[in-house]
Amino acid sequence: MSAVRLYLTGDPAIETEAGVVRPGDIAGRQGRLVFALLAWRHEGAVPRGEVAEVLWPVDPPGSWETTLSAVVSNLRKGLGSDIGIEHAVGCYQLDAPPDVWIDVEAAYRAVHEAEGAIRAGKIGSVYAWSGVATSITRRAFLAGEEGAWVEGRRRELAALRIRGLEAAVEFCVWNAEWGPATRYAESLIEMDPLRESSYRTLMWAAATAGDRSAAARAYERCRTVLAEELGILPHPDTEALFD
Repeated sequence: MSAVRLYLTGDPAIETEAGVVRPGDIAGRQGRLVFALLAWRHEGAVPRGEVAEVLWPVDPPGSWETTLSAVVSNLRKGLGSDIGIEHAVGCYQLDAPPDVWIDVEAAYRAVHEAEGAIRAGKIGSVYAWSGVATSITRRAFLAGEEGAWVEGRRRELAALRIRGLEAAVEFCVWNAEWGPATRYAESLIEMDPLRESSYRTLMWAAATAGDRSAAARAYERCRTVLAEELGILPHPDTEALFD
């Protein structure tokens, strides 16, 4: 396990053997944003202009260069000896150990491993990987912040959570755990009520459990939502599963 762990979901933090540092406590909400951006893009340099767009997505101050330099300077002073911020050629880059552990990267790896295990027929190992992904992605990302970059990362994490939940359903059905399978499927629908494949997942889990009435109810929910919100009929794949 890496001696340095970065958390971007929940309250962004740096965990080392010396303890936990929270960038928001060092340099406020702007410092928290800068840290999250540089940590997400830690393998490359980020132009100062892009950092400014994340901090001030609508109305940047006229002296944004000076303000940004002050934010980064305050952040740099409080990060500790294990993490730094490099500044060169109009860019900033996080200086982290090569083996640094970052929660969002761990979530991506976990989903990749879970889906790979499903394709390989090694379903028994899926649940642990899906659990890593869903536990990380259930935490909020930069709560209270707005802007294109923040919203884009939230969409990425939501899509990743959906994949983790789908993998969890696969495992639970394989392991005849019908209650958890239907709960995970319900979570998928709660995240995106218009995502038709989630209803098929719920129908499949319920039908495999032998509860054809629950499967039929899931189909009716799907049909009603699609008709009321989009004015369309269910996809032929959904109809075929219902039949």
